[in-house]
Amino acid sequence: MYQLPFAWLRRNSFSLLITGLTALAMGGCPLVDPGTDNTNDNTGNGNDNEPSPVCGDGIVDTSELCDDGNTVDLDGCSSTCQVEPDRPLPVCGDGVLDSSEQCDDGNTVDLDGCSSTCQVEPDRPLPVCGDSIVDRSEQCDDGGETASCNADCTTARCGDGILNTAANEQCDDGNTTPGDRCGATCQTEPPPATCGNGVLNTGEDCDGTKFETTAPASHGACRSNCTYCGNKAIDGPAGVETCDDGNAVDTDGCRNNCTKCGDRHVDAGEQCDDGNTVNGDLCSATCQTETGGGGGGGGGGGGGGGGGGIPNELCSVATPVGEGTRTYSNAGATTDGPNEPATCNFAGSTNVDSDIWYCYTATDTCTAMVSLCGSDYDTKLAVYAGCGCPSAAPLACSDDDCGGTGDVKKQQSRVTIAVTSGQQYLVRVGGYLTKQGDGRLTIGCDVVDACANGTGDCFTESPSQTLTPGCDDAGSGCCAQICTLDRFCCDVDWDGDCAEEAKGVCQGSYTACTANTRTCGTPDSNPGCNETCCNTVCKVDPFCCLEEWDGTCVDEANSMCFLTCVPGAGDCHSVHATPGCATQTCCETVCASDPYCCETEWDSTCVGDAAACP
Repeated sequence: MYQLPFAWLRRNSFSLLITGLTALAMGGCPLVDPGTDNTNDNTGNGNDNEPSPVCGDGIVDTSELCDDGNTVDLDGCSSTCQVEPDRPLPVCGDGVLDSSEQCDDGNTVDLDGCSSTCQVEPDRPLPVCGDSIVDRSEQCDDGGETASCNADCTTARCGDGILNTAANEQCDDGNTTPGDRCGATCQTEPPPATCGNGVLNTGEDCDGTKFETTAPASHGACRSNCTYCGNKAIDGPAGVETCDDGNAVDTDGCRNNCTKCGDRHVDAGEQCDDGNTVNGDLCSATCQTETGGGGGGGGGGGGGGGGGGIPNELCSVATPVGEGTRTYSNAGATTDGPNEPATCNFAGSTNVDSDIWYCYTATDTCTAMVSLCGSDYDTKLAVYAGCGCPSAAPLACSDDDCGGTGDVKKQQSRVTIAVTSGQQYLVRVGGYLTKQGDGRLTIGCDVVDACANGTGDCFTESPSQTLTPGCDDAGSGCCAQICTLDRFCCDVDWDGDCAEEAKGVCQGSYTACTANTRTCGTPDSNPGCNETCCNTVCKVDPFCCLEEWDGTCVDEANSMCFLTCVPGAGDCHSVHATPGCATQTCCETVCASDPYCCETEWDSTCVGDAAACP
């Protein structure tokens, strides 16, 4: 909201005073409300027929400097209708709905649903969240919930009080404080030891009949683990909840019992549930059976149809494989494998979606590694005993265990299992929450330590005609550091990306951080930037120095290097839409605990954190 500078108020108040005095000197009078007169009515208001001026009626009377339609202090106009210089006055068009406004769409344009005086225009549509058009009153609009944008068109971040499952949040209680059942990264925490004593202790959502808040009547009772449906966290026994939006609305995509269509559970009112909300695949978008059509969900032992044209789309036609590395794609694949809540529950997702299948026959009795490191999408992996369609739980399941080419943020999957020579094992390859892309499947038997037994200089890629994992780090530990960051380097090949990561992490000198004129505070399609901050960011997120310096890299630079803690960035004790603030020490202290303040905006939470600053 725009705030009038105090100097302006002083200068213009003085001007208004001079205007009034001049009018009196010329035989005139200062401006008063229309319709008043100056006859003596012994009431002091100068009008026999009209009531005395009333602060809060929305009319600026002669004794008032402002009137915002209320008598609330600290909103720019005080309860006595005097301007509060250190508070912003309501401004139509700033995107903030004030008490005197019916709407505020961030502009003063008529005929767009909200008029130039911020009144609703009944014959015009108001901006709609979810139409993929970012209106002035919206922070974002991706057409629905995404990892970066909430369903209400506000920028997603852990601690905003909005549960965003697309961002892998299991809960969001409006803070990033650990120990209160919802941790600093919005993952649910185990109940405290006091759960079950009938007393609502710290970290419990409920205990017996005691609730942290008044639970909606339509939601369930307190569970034995001190959680309940309606607490904005996907919790309870595995598979019991598949959503939890914290309200009692049964038609907003998440039902009152914390289930939803598309969660692979056939709940009350559903005839089927194939894990999606797509029509034309035998199970409709509202989870009712359809006739005809192709494809299909299926479940359990591998029914359902493909339609993606992938030879090993169904578990009944798994592709035979042995040890080695091969590429694949699951683009267009449906899901025909069973839901595995007991084994594959990662960040609230219990299935391996968009799955394709391989039948691995062990050539030796050993500890086998099955790895998707090197894939270019967010993978998920499960391995079963035998190559028939699954009828029992998997031997192992994995979600985020390693990095990969073009993505070094640990979104690929890797397991190790004991295998017996000649026995078969069904490998289920898919994605997290229906993610699809090009992948790399590597299977090895008794894989040696690629760092202890590796060859070649860590800062030089292996020969292009061979796949040589690891390097000889001569006891420096560089190889292990890189493989912890990007397991592909020790599972598959020490390629050019691995060598570049080694230069940056172990030597502090990413090539992309030198001889460069681009600023770290601006996105660029090229990797790296010209500031010392470049290496700081790339040690944590090598993507920024290997692929491109994208918006995420800029956000990381802002929060890790405090690029927005500069003079002119805004007062640390006032809300502003830009990140950072002007007092560097205070700004850095706040952003160290809440990077959002240096990445996105300096909101009221940041101002609250800054209250402890001098």
